[in-house]
Amino acid sequence: MATPMLDQFLASIADLVSKRQGDNLQDYLQVVPEQMRDGYRHMALELQKAYPKGPGDERLLKRCEALVPKTADGTTWPAFPLFIRSYLAYLRDGNVSNLLEAYKALSALLNQCLQALGDSQMGAIVLRTVVYLSQIVASLAMTLEKNPQLLAQLRLDRPQDAFERTSLVEDAANVVREGFIKCLSDRGGAAGPKARPEGKRAGIYLMANHCLKLLHKCGKLRSADTIFKSISAQSPPLEYYPAAHRVTYLYYLGRYLFANNSFYLARNALQEAYNQCHVQCLKQKRLILIYLISCNVIMGRFPSLQLLQKPEAQGLYDIFYPVCLIIRSGDYLAFRKHFDAGSPTGQWFLRKSMLYQMRNRCELLVWRSLVRKVFLLGGFHGDPSAQRGPPPILHLSKVETAVRLLQARHGVKVSLDISTSKSSGTNIITIRLPADSDYDGIAGLVSKTSDPDVDDYLFAQSYYDENGELIENPGGQIVPGPEYDEYADPLDDLVPDIHGGYTETEHVSRLLQEIESIVASLIKQNLLGGYLTHNPARFVIPGAKHVGAMAKGFPNIWQTISSQQHSYGEDVPAWIIAKQPLPTQSAFPAGAPGGGRVINLKGAKAVGS
Repeated sequence: MATPMLDQFLASIADLVSKRQGDNLQDYLQVVPEQMRDGYRHMALELQKAYPKGPGDERLLKRCEALVPKTADGTTWPAFPLFIRSYLAYLRDGNVSNLLEAYKALSALLNQCLQALGDSQMGAIVLRTVVYLSQIVASLAMTLEKNPQLLAQLRLDRPQDAFERTSLVEDAANVVREGFIKCLSDRGGAAGPKARPEGKRAGIYLMANHCLKLLHKCGKLRSADTIFKSISAQSPPLEYYPAAHRVTYLYYLGRYLFANNSFYLARNALQEAYNQCHVQCLKQKRLILIYLISCNVIMGRFPSLQLLQKPEAQGLYDIFYPVCLIIRSGDYLAFRKHFDAGSPTGQWFLRKSMLYQMRNRCELLVWRSLVRKVFLLGGFHGDPSAQRGPPPILHLSKVETAVRLLQARHGVKVSLDISTSKSSGTNIITIRLPADSDYDGIAGLVSKTSDPDVDDYLFAQSYYDENGELIENPGGQIVPGPEYDEYADPLDDLVPDIHGGYTETEHVSRLLQEIESIVASLIKQNLLGGYLTHNPARFVIPGAKHVGAMAKGFPNIWQTISSQQHSYGEDVPAWIIAKQPLPTQSAFPAGAPGGGRVINLKGAKAVGS
């Protein structure tokens, strides 16, 4: 039976293979019905008649084997004819109207294409096709994840252990990871005439970016550690690759470092991604800018109004400017309200996967601002005219007064910040951390009747003594034992009813102790310059005579953090640069840092100030 469309298709594929035109090959191997021309439908009909499913598969494979050169041992690229036969079988038998069937068929086709990619000599030809198919499979996976019925049916077909079950998007990411490994481990793609990798190694960052995108989609970007380690060990320098590859990779590298709380290194990667992103790619520049500004805010470096007025920063003024004002104000209650998970700002940062980093890291800056304001208004700044005298001092009781004024300003009632002891009727005042679902029952005060888990342990109805005898405890008294003795002090904070109530003096010291702990943390991180004295609690700023109390006691946050990072090293992991300058025009200006495997950004231009 004559098959003119099939003959023309196979002849075109053979010509592309002989010329190693992998980009054009991708254009021929279309799988989305909306993108297929009428010729594909005619070819599908020819395949159904001339090569029916089952008896025609072997004859169809024979025809596909003619697409690659032959040797005495057989074809030089055995996986490619199998892949093309699978593609033709998809055209002949595929039911694209059924999402589940389409996903299964395309997943099998992608795996077959990966086998063809593994060939050391010819595999690079199907590199773009692997990326194209993986994008289609990932898109179908995300659609199926939103359809519980189809997803449940697929799970029945592919049973997995409950502890090993992964999402379909993560499965797609793992498949793309295999393609990335094949590209990275290729030794046939030597450097070309301009020192740029050729062959499969030219697709290292293309495959890495696609895998990172999928991991981001399924919320597993932090599991990309193996990708970055592999790139650090084996990848050619990043500047040898196209700008689109570089910008996308540096963006995901910055997101990964941000998720792992390496904000300074994340800022360096995101800064370079922003600098290299094309000026007309406003959507991409805005996405990079969101995380770049967040990194800088966490490190005490606020965006300038000039930056927030740029075209790519549209809408970001309304997000970040109020945050900066609240941090400067020192109002920790307004800050917590602003970043509450139910607030519009909290929801926005939650969608960007930054809520917890911004809320937890920036609150420390809010407390520093509060201490700074109290010191300006009520601290002893020293006597510059005196030859000798006491150093600048801030009594922390004044910070306590400021906290109480903030609580009163926000209308904080007894039910919010003050819990009442049932045994004594007295009030226990604490600063109280915001609620955290990971630590339910610990962030607030726990009473004998509020937490069943604590009650079961401390006030069990029956227990075994040290001799192994069962002791009934119907009155719910505290269970004696070494475990309770060991944790007696911490449990005093959690269960204040155990040892009775506190006096008013103890209530005041409780609040003051928490403020003292916060100030100690700020000093430990070098965000405050000085030391603490206890009883009375005071913040002391020594050595302020020549530089001033404010400069010594409250150093610039950004300069402090960046100088600390200098001592650990500024090398961004998994960012590879050339040991020697590029033979063509470099991506970096003259005098830019170089000479190592990772980049150093001491002289990098900042986005904002």
